[in-house]
Order: sequence, then structure tokens, then C-alpha cells
Amino acid sequence: MIFGLSGAHAAPFTNGTFDSNFAGWSAEIDDGFGVLAVNPDTDPQFNIVGGQAQIATDEVDNLFFVATLFQTFDLPSTVGTLDLSFDFDWNPTDSGFDFVSAVLDDGVGGLFNLFDGLSFDDIAAGGTVNFDATLLAGQTVTIDFTLIDSDLLITTADVLLVDNLAITETVAVVPEPASLLLFGTGLIGLVAFRIARRAQPIG
Repeated sequence: MIFGLSGAHAAPFTNGTFDSNFAGWSAEIDDGFGVLAVNPDTDPQFNIVGGQAQIATDEVDNLFFVATLFQTFDLPSTVGTLDLSFDFDWNPTDSGFDFVSAVLDDGVGGLFNLFDGLSFDDIAAGGTVNFDATLLAGQTVTIDFTLIDSDLLITTADVLLVDNLAITETVAVVPEPASLLLFGTGLIGLVAFRIARRAQPIG
């Protein structure tokens, strides 16, 4: 079962594949002079390219630039497990001064690095992240994608592409009472059959 993400104090998130541009998402930029909230549908650092969300740094400001795309939502309660997944593709221009992060924030001090265990080269190669979010079920969380560009000479923008964000719930199948009764009856019959066979005289 796949859920669209929904916020307890905001409109439900139904745009994990960015079919409606950046509807449901928020964004910020920081050019070194302070953080500024921007509209990702109109700000030039955020675009939809090939159906994917593109986050880019400013190639003009080559001293320091941060671009962040984020969404706050409720993880569904579950008796099973929750898997948060998304596809990504990162194109850095300087391995020493370019950084990217994907973080899940529980709002009470817990920050979960969704790229945990991946090297710079692993992230630059792109791929799919699968994160076990079961422990956060029922909580309000924020997913945050951030690009940081602090190189001094390179004027080419760094780019992060994100798509196919989804939460998948897996619940173990519990047998119906009738199925349990049939199973129990069959087990009793099998035991009785074996006992009867053992009781038969030999010869």
C-alpha cells in the first residue's frame, strides 16, 4: 500500500512525483546574506525537468549558495512497517566544496540522514534511497533536500534531481479465525492419524 504524504497542519501531500510542479512543497535559498523563503514554482533555482524536481545553486554567486526544498507531513500509523523511498541524481562541480543532504526531521531533535552509508561517489552516481521509517510512524516529520555550493572559482550550477517520493506500508497477513480453525483441525487430525499408525500391531 502506497500513501501520499499528508501534513497534520497543511494540505495533504499528493505530489511525490511532481506531476503538479511544486504544489505542496516549500523552498528556501541562502546566498550568504541570510535565509530567504521562496516560491519553488517561480524561483529560478527550482524547476521541473523531465518530470523530476530540479534544485540548483546560483552559478552567478560563486562564493556561497544554499538551496533547500522541503515538505512537512504526517507519517501514517501502522501495525506493520513503513518504507520511505525516492530517486535522486546529483551533479556536483567540485568534490571539495559541493555538498548535498537529504534529511528526515522528526521535529523534536531527531535528524535522520537519508544518505547515511553512501560515499560522495555513491551519491554522485545517483540511485534510489529506501529508508525504514517505521519508528516514526504516526509522527509529523519534514523531509529536506539541500544543496550547498561554496566553491570560489567554478561558476557552473550544482544540480540535484529528485522524483518518485513514496511511503510504502507493509503489513503481515494475519489468518482469518476460520482459517485458524481449519488449520488447527487439520493438525489435530494429522496427530491422531500418526498415533493410530503407531498403535497398529506389527506383522
